[in-house]
Amino acid sequence: MKQRLSTDMRFSDGRGAQSSIGETRVEGNLSGVAPGAVSVHQSPTRVSTAPGAQGALLATGRFGRVVGCWAHRNIGLHAHDEIQITFNLGDGPLHYRIDDALVVVKPGQGAAIPSWVKHSRDVDLTVPTYLIVMAISPAWLRAHNKAGYNINGGVEVFAVPRSLKEILAHLRLSLTNPSLDASEHVTALVNALIDGVGSIGSSAPFLNSAGLKGYWDKRILDAANRIQLCNGRTDVDHLAKEHGLSRSHFYSRFCAHFGFSPQLLINAVRMKTALHLLLEGDDSIATISDMLDFSVPGHFTRFFTKHTGETPMSYRTRNLILESL
Repeated sequence: MKQRLSTDMRFSDGRGAQSSIGETRVEGNLSGVAPGAVSVHQSPTRVSTAPGAQGALLATGRFGRVVGCWAHRNIGLHAHDEIQITFNLGDGPLHYRIDDALVVVKPGQGAAIPSWVKHSRDVDLTVPTYLIVMAISPAWLRAHNKAGYNINGGVEVFAVPRSLKEILAHLRLSLTNPSLDASEHVTALVNALIDGVGSIGSSAPFLNSAGLKGYWDKRILDAANRIQLCNGRTDVDHLAKEHGLSRSHFYSRFCAHFGFSPQLLINAVRMKTALHLLLEGDDSIATISDMLDFSVPGHFTRFFTKHTGETPMSYRTRNLILESL
């Protein structure tokens, strides 16, 4: 069964009209050229752990996802449509490159990274550092009237208040040692964490395109939508040719409109698709790799690990689904 992911990416033309890339859902057929229209439904609440694993690594729901992990890998440059909030609970600093700025997140601090801001992360592998990373859907925040979030804020590093440290400690314990009531318990903790971050004024902007003042090129907006419609199974050369532009002109105009490159958007859509297929379906890693047009499963594993710091199998086997959040 072939599937197509539609993500919540909305690109504005600067005049109030929006080019929507839809609500998050999986439908259609990924392995063929033309997508179909068959839905994949979310599986029941479950906690599944790999043999010998230390429990659930990941909790997911309509709100987005929360990951608890040791920072044992660097993360390559990427961008995504969620708002990312990282809490450093370990002993060592985290070194981020956010856009062109170097940002250090020390132990006991958090960092809020807006939607579609390109970033990478380096860690000191000699110092054990435990992280909790929350990726929140702007559409979910909007639908649930989370008024405490500033939709126009920027990158922010903040000291984690004591109240949030207590929530994070309980959340870490719940992710590491899941119980039969883990779903309800983690749901309450994640809700409290989202509200707690909003109450301290941390930035959580919706997608705001960088754009050229007073001028938008419809070809660039169409290209952004085209990337989503084909689930990222395209390349910059093909997009430029399809829209009648040279590669360099297309690349520069795309960056001027959105503040990130077309390749970063292609990667983001592929990652979004991969996450849904891994967490909501039963296809093998090799099958998902083929669906996403990777030549061999090893390339898909390297791509996924570069963007998340974890392997696809780790994500799949250490996941807790939060149905009510």
